Amino acid sequence: WLNCLKSNKPLPITDIRMTRLMLNYDEVSEIIEKVIEEAKKGVGGIVLSKIMKKVELYRLANNISKKTKIVGLRPGEDLNEDLITESELEFSELKDSYIYIRNEINKNLNTRLKEPISSENSLDMTDQEISQMIKSINENSFLNEYY
Repeated sequence: WLNCLKSNKPLPITDIRMTRLMLNYDEVSEIIEKVIEEAKKGVGGIVLSKIMKKVELYRLANNISKKTKIVGLRPGEDLNEDLITESELEFSELKDSYIYIRNEINKNLNTRLKEPISSENSLDMTDQEISQMIKSINENSFLNEYY
């Protein structure tokens, strides 16, 4: 999308119903710091995330540019995104605002996630959160070096 913006081209949207899970820069930084903290304690074999909010990509694109173009689903592409699947639930642990997926079964049912997490059942990002996310991308000039 950044290249499309620079070239003054419409942003390609797969489908107006397509959703994706998003984190803002602060949340990504928090996850990285937490992984480093866990590694210093000798904790390994984990996948770490936070509960994410969903964004309808059409809505996101329209907050970035009024020029959009529906291009259609590609073979194998999904409208929604999974964060935690049914098969990962028994390995999951919810601790504060973090989701751990460990390489062993979590026997504490109280800390296990109860249902899969996907963009189908996640909360929507608010317009303010979307605007803030776009603003933070624009403020991070290091991206301009790559796009």
